[in-house]
Amino acid sequence: DQDILARRADLEAVRAERENARRAQIEAVQRLLATWQGYGRQVRRDRDTLLSLAADRSAAALAAYRGGASLQPWLEARRDEITTRLDYVEALKARGDSWAELAYLLPEYAQ
Repeated sequence: DQDILARRADLEAVRAERENARRAQIEAVQRLLATWQGYGRQVRRDRDTLLSLAADRSAAALAAYRGGASLQPWLEARRDEITTRLDYVEALKARGDSWAELAYLLPEYAQ
């Protein structure tokens, strides 16, 4: 009797451990999915709004310089445009990294 009870207790412990591992895996995938989606929103915002605004500001400052204004505003606008492009590239990379992790964890959905 006690041997059977001990084995049942071991079985329940293994089941509980397995359930905890399953829940932890689900949480990790959900966190990673949220991260990937967040980078997707950032990439779209950068692509659809920020990149064009930075380019327009740089072009306007260059036109002003060609019209006789100071060079400094164009240099600052160009620096900001380059920084915006680098931020965009980093967000693309981070999104790709997140996708690679998701594809590793969920290979059936990576096709």
